[in-house]
Amino acid sequence: MNKNKNENAIPPIALKIAIVETRPIFRRGLAGVFTESWESAALIEAGSVEELTSLPGDQGPAIILIGLESEKDRNSIQQIAGLNVKYPSAKIIIYDYRDDLKMIPRLLNLGVFGYLVADFDVSELRLCLNTILQGKKYISNEIVWEYLNHESEVINHAKARLSKTEEVVAAYLTQGMSVTRIAETMNRQISTISTIKAKIFKKMRVANVLELKDRLQKDPSPVPAASV
Repeated sequence: MNKNKNENAIPPIALKIAIVETRPIFRRGLAGVFTESWESAALIEAGSVEELTSLPGDQGPAIILIGLESEKDRNSIQQIAGLNVKYPSAKIIIYDYRDDLKMIPRLLNLGVFGYLVADFDVSELRLCLNTILQGKKYISNEIVWEYLNHESEVINHAKARLSKTEEVVAAYLTQGMSVTRIAETMNRQISTISTIKAKIFKKMRVANVLELKDRLQKDPSPVPAASV
């Protein structure tokens, strides 16, 4: 085995790659990267998603690289979803600025395979391509860390807004106690505990007790012991 082999090298297989970028100079630069790194690649260049879908041709691209640089681009999410309908076998890569983390899960749910920061380099683009060609999704490490930090801030902010009573009920729930048992322990009505439970789930953005326990364990704090 050649130990000097570049792990980020793009495999020598013929693929049709579409580049969607509003800026002609930047688009040509990306095309140059592909032709230099992947001589067998067939390139399609378009200034917008609409232009790409209007181009003639029976065989669609295997890879679609789309740049989201403006608010107009950001409002074209449904057009990106439409690409999955027109080119069901294509793998979409988005490169974008890191100012709307909430959009990342939405794009991934729409079928996007790769998400890069706008200032990605050639080696990361190659790594992204290799990853998605293996059937996996790729997100820039910078995005992952920023997203995780953002999620941690959301969790901590939600916990700070829990009342003392809600903290006690949350602790009992994560210890496996039922709403009925919590009501008996706290000398409250079952309906009251049910309401408190619903408020906790809403504040912590969880759907069940397992998710609540996971969220609380990400930033542990002293909790009261349940009387069993």
